[in-house]
Amino acid sequence: MEQLRQLTAEMRSGKVDMLLVLNTNPVYDAPQDFDFLDALNKVGLRVHLGLYQDETAKYCHWHVSGTHYLEQWGDTRCFDGTASLIQPLIAPLYGGHSESELIEFVSNETRPPAMS
Repeated sequence: MEQLRQLTAEMRSGKVDMLLVLNTNPVYDAPQDFDFLDALNKVGLRVHLGLYQDETAKYCHWHVSGTHYLEQWGDTRCFDGTASLIQPLIAPLYGGHSESELIEFVSNETRPPAMS
């Protein structure tokens, strides 16, 4: 909770140029006394990735359709240290993108792979 409070303060003071909101809805979920919406409106570029166009998506400049976890590749590590791959169970239905695809796109300035 303290990290969200700190982020909100930095957004309000103009220290945050771009905010990626990944599969969360802080406009709805953040404590009322944070006044997250006011702070969000002070951020220059706001991008929301999620399955739904919720309250946070409404106040962002861009909404990127997210993928369901059954549509995503991934990796994980078991409690004993064993690494494993996660394979999607279904093909992406609506051309959405995962959190890692959006972060790669923003950080590497590459185009996301074409969805078939």
